[in-house]
This record gives sequence, C-alpha cells and structure tokens, in this order.
Amino acid sequence: MFIQIDDKYALASDSTCWMVQKKIKPHKACPTGWQSFTYHHTFKNAIESLARREIRLSGAQNLEDAIKDAQRVGEELSEVFDKSFDK
Repeated sequence: MFIQIDDKYALASDSTCWMVQKKIKPHKACPTGWQSFTYHHTFKNAIESLARREIRLSGAQNLEDAIKDAQRVGEELSEVFDKSFDK
C-alpha cells in the first residue's frame, strides 16, 4: 500500500510493516523518489511517528506555538485521511 500524505511524506507498507517515507530526488538506488526512514508494526504507530516528527520540526519557540502546531498537524493528517476515505 502507498498513501501520499503531501509533497514531502507518504506511508507505505509491505508484508511485515508500515514505513514513513520522505520524497527525495529519484536516483539509481531509489527510482521511485520515496525513501523509507522509519518503520512501524502498526498503521497507528506510523501516523503518530509522522505527526511527532512534524511537531518537533515545526520551529515553535514556546508552548503556545507548540500546541498550535500540534493542532495544525493533527488537522492536516485528519484531512488527508478524510479525503482518502470519502472516495
């Protein structure tokens, strides 16, 4: 399975795990342009990992900004999956 989250991230799976992937420039070793960087046993863990990463990299300088960024990330991920399952 492959679910593109946005221009930077996607979730993929194989028979053993879920992977959070990031977009890279395609090259010989990675012709698809998507490189796995974390691996998870469950879909929920993969989503949570991606959300935590986005919050950590948000650049928030105080608790208020961190909370706003966490809410934004949650809304963005929810929106992606709401659209995916509406089809």
